[in-house]
Amino acid sequence: MAKNTYRVFFDLPDGGKKNKAVSTSATDMEIPQDTEEKSFISQNLETLQNSLKKLVTVGTGKALAEKLTANEVSLVSLRTGAKEYEQKLQFEFSILKQASTPITIAATTGNFVAAGAGVAFSLFMQGLQFMQNQRVIDYNRDIENIAIGFARNRAGVDSSRGTRQ
Repeated sequence: MAKNTYRVFFDLPDGGKKNKAVSTSATDMEIPQDTEEKSFISQNLETLQNSLKKLVTVGTGKALAEKLTANEVSLVSLRTGAKEYEQKLQFEFSILKQASTPITIAATTGNFVAAGAGVAFSLFMQGLQFMQNQRVIDYNRDIENIAIGFARNRAGVDSSRGTRQ
């Protein structure tokens, strides 16, 4: 066995700050530094892992709360007999459920500005859906009124002779 120890030193022109590939076929391929870039990557990886843990925890709690609340809302008409009140509660619960998703994400990531924007967008989309549903209801009402008018004409109710006799 060899008892001697040898050390080889390389003198690089830029002090070794910019590492390049040894092969001439690779064109200026940079190799990441061991200390600075790995610590940056490991810090971001740890942040990502913590955020995912929070998201899973908060998401699980949110799903459980939604399930329990939906069950209580669905039992209102059985307990009190008020079907309209149950429908009102289900409507309010659906809006709350849509707005709670951005709030849940904000709670995990800490980005409350994005959560506010998400809630605003969710409420905007809900309002848009209400307007579209109202248009469908209006069209159905118009079609029904036209059909009633045709039926009245066929029955002779709308003729001018019917009111004078």
